[in-house]
Amino acid sequence: SMTTMHASSWYASAAARAGVESETAEVTAGRRRELRHEVELRRADGSVFWARMTGLPFNSRLMQGHLLKIVEDISLERAAAATMREAKEQAEAANRAKSTFLAVMSHEIRTPLNGIIGMSELLTHEALPPQSSEAVRIVNSSAINLMSLIDDILDFSKIEADRLELEQAPVPFTRLVEGVC
Repeated sequence: SMTTMHASSWYASAAARAGVESETAEVTAGRRRELRHEVELRRADGSVFWARMTGLPFNSRLMQGHLLKIVEDISLERAAAATMREAKEQAEAANRAKSTFLAVMSHEIRTPLNGIIGMSELLTHEALPPQSSEAVRIVNSSAINLMSLIDDILDFSKIEADRLELEQAPVPFTRLVEGVC
């Protein structure tokens, strides 16, 4: 309990006391309507805690120049805010790691995939038996679709990182529809 302590010993530091006293002077002089200050205070047992101090001036001649101060322990509120900040920082770090992973993996996957697309494209121009020709066409089409999927995943990660650059390009709707049907 702080009620058995002299008010000057409430403050955890001289700077904390000076800040509250400065704001108190502003209120008693009429330059501010109320005192609102978050400050570290000291309990009777010597432990330090965060408090929100609110003060209003008395409206009587007898108490003129004095404030009614209310002290609210906000230690849990401060701890929760610190926990939230820490969780946010961890989430942002995980998101950066994910983006880095996607960028590296997409490069690692694209390199051999480009080889598959290139070689299967060359094979489509060869005189192959019909069954082999169809298999090469399926491999080529699948590789192109997989490359498109990888591009979409990268675009999604760029959107999350606010690094997506839009470009205008013609869309071959007929070929697109034929590829789906």
